[in-house]
Amino acid sequence: MKHKSNFTEALREGETIDIHGYTIAEAENELDHFLDYLPEGIDEIRVVHGYKSGKALLNFVRNTYRHERVKRKFVTMNNGETIFILHTEYYSH
Repeated sequence: MKHKSNFTEALREGETIDIHGYTIAEAENELDHFLDYLPEGIDEIRVVHGYKSGKALLNFVRNTYRHERVKRKFVTMNNGETIFILHTEYYSH
């Protein structure tokens, strides 16, 4: 299944990115792109990954995904999302 990138839409909406329904590879690419180009000074984002259709994305986002800009991850009361606490200064490579 091919997805339209929601990077530009996510930037317009604030600090939320919705990746539910993506494959792991698509989600990783989208998260990397989003975090690489997110303006400095933003200290957290909400990652919506869903959980009702399976836990692969939830496990990937919470346990496997790494990016140099992510300082910590917080599990919320909503199983379908995870909060990333970010380093506010970031210089992409």
